[in-house]
Amino acid sequence: MQVNSDNLSDVEYDDKEKILKVTFHSGAIYHYPNVSPAELSGLLNAKSIGSHLLKQVQVKHPGIKITGSRTSFRHPGIRGKLHGDKA
Repeated sequence: MQVNSDNLSDVEYDDKEKILKVTFHSGAIYHYPNVSPAELSGLLNAKSIGSHLLKQVQVKHPGIKITGSRTSFRHPGIRGKLHGDKA
């Protein structure tokens, strides 16, 4: 669903897997695992969705970058380690 935020453009939630998917205006997509429905509700009802994501969600649920933005870079050796593959 689209959200009204200076930094975030879209938020999706997989209630079966408890994964919060956030798309930023930059084009970057992050997945935040183990997010409860109550935490999702808190995010969607926050006065500032971006600030709430930063201060309440990211500190408990480190994000996994799915796609990059203009400022991202990929390193093949790091990718394997992040995904559990042997580098």
